Order: sequence, then C-alpha cells, then structure tokens
Amino acid sequence: MDNKRVAEIILIVSFACFCVTHYFSGTNFIVDIFHAGFAAALVGGLADWFAITAFFQKVFIFPHTDIIRNEREQLIQSIADFFTDDVLNKHNIKNKLHSDAINPAQMLIDYLTKFHGQEKVIRVSRTVVRKFLEKLDLQTIIKTLEPDVRQFLKKDTAEILIPKLITKIISSQHTVKFYRVLLQLIRTILDQQIFGRIILDNVTEMMERYDKGGFLREKVRSSALSNDELLKLILERGKYKLEMMIAAPEESYSLIRKKVEDWIHSPTFAELINDRKNILLEETDIGGWIYNTLEKYRRSGMNEILDNIERLLIMLTEKFCENKDWQKKFNDITKKEADRLLETKHEELREIVKKALLSKDEDEIVKMVQDSAGDSAHAIRISGSLVGGLAGTVLYLVAMFVEGMLK
Repeated sequence: MDNKRVAEIILIVSFACFCVTHYFSGTNFIVDIFHAGFAAALVGGLADWFAITAFFQKVFIFPHTDIIRNEREQLIQSIADFFTDDVLNKHNIKNKLHSDAINPAQMLIDYLTKFHGQEKVIRVSRTVVRKFLEKLDLQTIIKTLEPDVRQFLKKDTAEILIPKLITKIISSQHTVKFYRVLLQLIRTILDQQIFGRIILDNVTEMMERYDKGGFLREKVRSSALSNDELLKLILERGKYKLEMMIAAPEESYSLIRKKVEDWIHSPTFAELINDRKNILLEETDIGGWIYNTLEKYRRSGMNEILDNIERLLIMLTEKFCENKDWQKKFNDITKKEADRLLETKHEELREIVKKALLSKDEDEIVKMVQDSAGDSAHAIRISGSLVGGLAGTVLYLVAMFVEGMLK
C-alpha cells in the first residue's frame, strides 16, 4: 500500500474518531484527551493534504496553488542549475574521471575481448572501406593531381632518387652474394662448348670485316694468329681473369662498385636520366596509367585490401591488449580530451537539461515529479497527522494541568 492511500485512511479514521469523541466529549476525561488528539490529527492531516495537493495541482479558488505549473520555468532553471553546479560540476567530474576507478583502456579491452568488439570493429571497418573504395572517384582525383605529379617528376627527383636507389642496391650484402653466384655462373658458361662456338662465330665475322679494309690488312692479319688461336687466347685470358675475381670477389666487386658509383654521379648519367625522363613525360599518359592501374587493382584486389585491413586491425587490437605503454597513452589521451571537452562544453550541460525539461509539457513535468517524489511527499501527510495528534494530546494535557494549577 502506498503512502497516499495510508494518509487518506488516517485522515478518514481521524475524522470519524473526532466525530465520535466529540459526541461524548465532556463526559469523561479520557474521551476528552482522545478528542483533542483526533482533532489535532485531523487538522494536521488536512493542512498537509492542502500543502502537498497545492504543490501538484490547483485547489479550489485558493491562490498560490498548482505551484509546479505556475513556476515551471523557474523550477526547471533551478533543476538545471542544481545538476550543473552541484551534482555534475566540473570539480566532481574531474575527480571521478582521474580516479583509478575510471580506466578507459580496460573498458576498451573488455569491449574488444568480452563483448565481441574486435569482430564488430572489423565488420564495420570492412563495410566502410568497401563503400569508400566503391564510391571513390579515381578519375576526378587523378585529373586534379596529375599536373602536380608531372611538376614533381619534372624536378630533379629522378636525378636524385635513382642514384640513391642504385647506391642502395650495390651496397647491399645481398648484391655481393648475387655477384659471387654470377661469377660462378659465368665460369660454368665459359666451360660450355656452345659458348666457344658463339665467340668463334663472332671472331670470324669480325676478322672478315677487318680483311675487307684492304690488301695490307689481309696480309698483316694472315701473318698473325688464326681465328681458332685467337679464340683460345680470348678464352684463356677470360678464364684467368675470372679465376682471379672468384678468388677475391670482395676486391673485384669493390672496383666494379666504385666505377658504377662514379658513373651514376657523373653529369653524363644525370643528363641521360633527364632526357629519358622528359621523353617519358611527353609520351606517357600518366593520369590514365595511374587510373587504369588503380582501377584494375580496386576491382581485382578489393578482397585483398579488406583482408589486409582486417589483419592490421587484429594485430593492432592484440598489441593494444598486451602493451601497457599503449594503454597508458590511451588513458592519458582520453582523459586529456575529456578534460578539454569538460572545459569547453560543461555550460552546455545546463542548457541540455533545461531544453530537455522544457520540451515536456506541464502535465509530464507534474507526473515526473509525482512519480519520483510523490510517495515521499504523501509520507509527510502521514507524519503530519501523527505528529498533530500527539501534539494535540500533549497540549490538551498541559492545558488541563495549567487550569488545575490556577484553581
């Protein structure tokens, strides 16, 4: 049974007992005591009923009733001020925010591991990236960027990057290993008969062209080595040099590397790169090439892109759950951002509360107050009747005692 119903019962019982004791009043001292008590209880209950009822609705023609409706805006402003300045003031929020009880990193970890957050993040990310790639207008983007790309390529970028790239390659330990394997391969090739026949054919052709230069040349050449002897000499000399290089590959490679470095840093190489670059820029549709390449990859590699993103997200989330430094940085960043928002947006809280309450009509406001505080308010009526009855009884006894003393 709620307090409102109990208060009404007490008020009815007080009225009934008041009427009964009033009928027998003056006949018995005990009856008079109860009569005074019930009368006071009736007055106290009625007074509190009027006060509580007047707070929520209009009572007959009495002024200053229906307080909530009449003072709606002032009441809402007071509630908004109370929440903003007292309950949710910046000091209280900051103390709670920076306490050990608030751990944003642990909250995120719990979400990722206990509430299938990782799967949800991956699913949303795949959907967003897919939609983004499908709607991405590559042609418009490339047309906008193509002049800048051409301008960038026309600068000394190639002349700087290509020598650096070649230097990086020839300085790598893998290149030295490849050089050793290459020397072994060349030795194997020199031992092949087919290689000797190829060299002999070239020597023969070269000598025939030499002989056509005149009678004197033919006589000089006929008195020198034959083609077979010349081939043997070439192969022997080549194998000798090759064996020396194989015996000390680092030394021979360093000489080759030095010559390559001198060449790629020479004006001749820079001029060659610049000429080839200009020809390439004039003859190449850079925008079309980039568009076709990206469009082809977007269509054929969509799942590959999404799978790579998924693997990256899994790796990052697992790393975050294990790395205490990442978690600390996340907490610091989150709380710092919360402090910033609190400083800049705290006053908006007052307007949000006020706007939310003002959006409700008067009946909703009254019902909201009644639902939250009405039962406690009717408890005041119960207390008023009980305290009134007790006070009436005590006052009656005091009056009788004083009257007896005066006699």
